[in-house]
Amino acid sequence: MLTKLLKYEFKATARVMVPLCILSIALASVTQITLWTFLDETGSSPYSVTLILLIATAAAMGAVLAATVVLIVQRFRSNLLGDEGHVMFTLPVSIHQHILAKFLVGVFWMLATLFVLFESIICLGYNGTLWMAFPPFREALTAFMDFITPLSSTAPDFSVGGALAILFGTVLASNVALCLEIYAPLALGHSFHKHKGLLSVAFFLGIQGIYHLLSGSLPYLINFVTYLFPTQSPTGVYMLDFGGSMVFSLLWAAVLYAITHYTLKHRLNLE
Repeated sequence: MLTKLLKYEFKATARVMVPLCILSIALASVTQITLWTFLDETGSSPYSVTLILLIATAAAMGAVLAATVVLIVQRFRSNLLGDEGHVMFTLPVSIHQHILAKFLVGVFWMLATLFVLFESIICLGYNGTLWMAFPPFREALTAFMDFITPLSSTAPDFSVGGALAILFGTVLASNVALCLEIYAPLALGHSFHKHKGLLSVAFFLGIQGIYHLLSGSLPYLINFVTYLFPTQSPTGVYMLDFGGSMVFSLLWAAVLYAITHYTLKHRLNLE
């Protein structure tokens, strides 16, 4: 039954997300081709054309990001917390399966959005055009390379592939936690009779406050672990920093999942 829920959820969200993702990458590609053509022929690009294309591309990228957040909120709220909840909760499906169907599709589109944004930036930066035209992008790339290069040269055990795997794991864990940071306050807010939307926002802000309080103490915890188990290896420091962030995000996500499940099972008010 979970497979059917996932298929239904993916179809409902893909109708919106797929066209926006394609539009964003297409606009970035057209912008790059246009800039590349002007630079090859004249050595410079018209400011007005460049500005219009970059604004259109940025708007498309922003639309993808906004649509992802709106769909995550809207699908969870309307299907499980609104009038449709009366029907959804009569299906032979557990609360876990309902949450997982929304959650897995939500995380998928979060990762897809990050990929589309990254791919759009890569398209814009192909052949170095965007990096040459806009110093902030060039500086960001230079800073990343300045961080990676010393590690690869001074640490024999450093692996770029391993570093990227840890980085991807951290990003994935962060997206998992972020998705549940949306579901938990929505579920808590809809456990009351009145002012459900306002209470959901209040719970969201409260959860964010707790998260920042706990995450703010994470560097001190990592420093304490480093003090107990000293390491001189840059790779060890890298793994500890990103690995610690990944574990923290997963633990935080587990707490939020438990809150969401308990609220939907015992406290949900569909009236």
